[in-house]
Amino acid sequence: MTQLEVFVATGVLGILATTALPSFQGLMERIRARGAAEGLYADMNYSKSEAIRRGVAVKVVITGGSAWSYCVTTDSCADGVLRSVSGGDFPGVTLTSTRALPLAVGFDPRRGTTGQSTTLTLQCGAASYSVVVSSMGRIRYK
Repeated sequence: MTQLEVFVATGVLGILATTALPSFQGLMERIRARGAAEGLYADMNYSKSEAIRRGVAVKVVITGGSAWSYCVTTDSCADGVLRSVSGGDFPGVTLTSTRALPLAVGFDPRRGTTGQSTTLTLQCGAASYSVVVSSMGRIRYK
């Protein structure tokens, strides 16, 4: 390979890289937002099943914004923590809710109901995923 061929190949590679970079950025945003939403969805289902299994109310205590976090607990996030997740594990992802934050979504130990419905939205850039919890305890991911 001559030096001219190396320069041409490097130039073509540079053009391809700058073209692909914006789509790669969008892909990373979707992966982060989806990962956070799927984790929240799984932990909501976990807290509902733990409430029924243990026979005690289990709640998910959520703080929102860019420094969001949540914990699955039988008491408060100081005691009895079953799981804890920090938004720092998902850079650039923000959490918002249809209800005021901080928020506690509690599951009844006999029926698995919550009493109030809420939609939690996790967003990173243009990517947005929601976890919907109905008052009857149904949890959906969209």
